[in-house]
Amino acid sequence: MGSDCLDDVRWIVLSNSRLEQVALGEFARKMGAGEVFRGSHDSRSYRQASASGASGAVVLSGLGDGDLRDGALDDLVSAFPEAMIAVFLRDGCPLPEAGSLAVNVCTVLRSDLSEEQMCRALELALGGYHVLPPPAMAACRTLAAEPAPLDDAFDVLTSRELEVCSEISSGRSNKEIARRLGITVNTVNVHVASIRRKLGVRNRTQIALRVARTLLPMPPGGRPAGVPAGVRLS
Repeated sequence: MGSDCLDDVRWIVLSNSRLEQVALGEFARKMGAGEVFRGSHDSRSYRQASASGASGAVVLSGLGDGDLRDGALDDLVSAFPEAMIAVFLRDGCPLPEAGSLAVNVCTVLRSDLSEEQMCRALELALGGYHVLPPPAMAACRTLAAEPAPLDDAFDVLTSRELEVCSEISSGRSNKEIARRLGITVNTVNVHVASIRRKLGVRNRTQIALRVARTLLPMPPGGRPAGVPAGVRLS
């Protein structure tokens, strides 16, 4: 399930259940994560998780009905405004209020989905989609910022930025890209930052998946393979 292009993404697992922390940590590793931070929904864990930088991180959050009533989702969004947040709802937990689904809540997954379906949904979310249960989709559609149109976005990239995009989509690190293109790592960092801004994405993982979406045609019916019929994409 994992992908080489996820190697440099920071993964954060947050849940008030120790067992759920372990389960989500294993799920992150199956998605290609290396080191995974695990903590609870409290200010101390949030500070520790942010200490090494949370911009562009993937936050996997297990939430139950009590957590939602206590405002855990609002606190999470406030603590990690530049991270991609995937919410895993426990059995019997109602959907969050539409107004609490901020732009960076990229997916909300119910516990009745299979592991394969969850992995596929998260892969799509990392690629720039918002993957949400149908009732939440319509309510938050106006809040979900779509990535810039592909044709327009790639038109404004420089030739060097296009080269860097190609290297990222091949799963190469910034150090490897610098060596292949004969430029410094700092210069690669500058190009990556510019690409992120122009494409309207948050990290190199989304760059790679965004490039893949321009090269791989969508199957008939407009639904990528493996996406549950009850899940809508925006």
